[in-house]
Amino acid sequence: IERDGQSWLRTGAAATVSDFFASPLVRRAAPGIEAFEGDFASTLIRNMATLGGNIANASPVGDLTSMLIGLGAVLEIAGWAPSSPAARYVRIEEFFLGYKKIDLRPGEAIRAILIPAERDGSPLLFSFEKIAKRKKLDIAAVNTALSFRIEGGFARAARLSAGGVAAVPGLLKGASAALEGERVDRSDPAALARLARKVAAAAEAEVKPIGDVRGSAEYRKRMTGRLVLAHFVRLFAADGIAKELFP
Repeated sequence: IERDGQSWLRTGAAATVSDFFASPLVRRAAPGIEAFEGDFASTLIRNMATLGGNIANASPVGDLTSMLIGLGAVLEIAGWAPSSPAARYVRIEEFFLGYKKIDLRPGEAIRAILIPAERDGSPLLFSFEKIAKRKKLDIAAVNTALSFRIEGGFARAARLSAGGVAAVPGLLKGASAALEGERVDRSDPAALARLARKVAAAAEAEVKPIGDVRGSAEYRKRMTGRLVLAHFVRLFAADGIAKELFP
């Protein structure tokens, strides 16, 4: 895991999940991300599982995949033969073509994952949430990740991802747009609560899940909105938003 110029972190596909969460560079790019390591499987699996393998597994509800989509990751894909064409780059949300179908051509593999790195100005706000039957060591019914910056009092570079609400994990473009450019006033908890409800409603309206043993379609849709509210409560815990959302 290394800095690749001034704009990106480059994480080799063979880096383990434990390597990823332990990296000071990753923690600097996404402050607080280490708090969510325990949501991903067990210590044994995190020490063995690689980022590239986890992504290529193409689970519709992969926790790491949702985090990486929320962070705006780009995949570096290349062939291993000397005659292979130059590497190509695919946004991670565009890598999943259908259930367990991925954008890998014959002879190709994921070589690296590129993550936008820190830049001058406001830090990235990042949050991950999941719903599962067990608190730990369980596959999620729904998971979501949210990232954005507050620049000049407004939300910028907003990305909300979701897993478990479609055949592939994805970026909720409508809900992300509902947050992008909105005023974020940390001194006004009522306004923060209104914004949280707006984004949550947009997320619920956007997803079209199916039902299975982990939850009905209606349950998943409702939980998507609730997880968005949980993101705002986590990110603005010191600003009184919880009392506004849940009086």
